Amino acid sequence: MSSDRSRARLAAALTRWTRRRVITVIAAALVVTVGVGWLAYAASYAPLTESGWGGLEPSSPAGVRDALADRWRIDGPAGTEVQLMMGVRSTGPVPVRIDGVDLDHVVVSARWSLYHLTPGGAISGDARPWREFNATLPAHGELRLMVTIRQLDCAVPANHGQGFDYITVRWHALGIGHSTRLNFQKTVDICPV
Repeated sequence: MSSDRSRARLAAALTRWTRRRVITVIAAALVVTVGVGWLAYAASYAPLTESGWGGLEPSSPAGVRDALADRWRIDGPAGTEVQLMMGVRSTGPVPVRIDGVDLDHVVVSARWSLYHLTPGGAISGDARPWREFNATLPAHGELRLMVTIRQLDCAVPANHGQGFDYITVRWHALGIGHSTRLNFQKTVDICPV
């Protein structure tokens, strides 16, 4: 009789231990699945896009002209700086922290300002103060981005044919860093051939 009781106690203990183990394994699998899903979503999250407008910053000195329907040309001697603006929009459901724009020997600075459109006003929005990065772009929000472009010395053969049509914006959302290529409406010719 006592051996039957011992076996019954052992079976009950094993059942409790097995049940706990099964629950633990299921909970761990659920945590891993949710974690992998979250990481996959956060890593593929890409809400930044161009707003569909852009051009010469109104207070920028002369130096950019429409060379063709799809190109801007920087005019002036080496070192001439002009500012181009573009709208940047977040299409996503969570805020984005924009850390900055990749700079080089042509794109020498970038700043941002709030975007506020007044009915009947310019598509580039109301004049707002320009700020240094970092910028927090709210979900479904928009900001103005201004980049300063410096004319190269076009007498140097290595500079012939220089130009660009996009900038790379560095940003963070959902705890993960990203970079996104944003296209200007036109190619910017620095030293056209």
